[in-house]
Amino acid sequence: YVLRKHRDLTHLYGEAPAAVATAIEGFHKQVAVAERALSGTNFLVGDHFTGADVMMVTTLKWAEAYKIELAPRLLEYSTLHTARSAYRKAGRLNFSINPGA
Repeated sequence: YVLRKHRDLTHLYGEAPAAVATAIEGFHKQVAVAERALSGTNFLVGDHFTGADVMMVTTLKWAEAYKIELAPRLLEYSTLHTARSAYRKAGRLNFSINPGA
């Protein structure tokens, strides 16, 4: 939210470089927990793909879109799961202008 307001919508909300830097720093602290959880596994919870992975990959893709540097392990994890056929299909449907396409 802070990045959207103070980096993308500065014409409405103004620049706030300290707030942006603090938001990115906070994000890195949060995803460091996930990075540790992914040590030795490709899943956040248990031994198979779950909703936790869906949410984390979505978050990591958002970070990539905002050009936030991610740890190599998080990039590997994101790449692995975005290569899933179900992910690609969901993406096509989600961003389709024709519902059900």
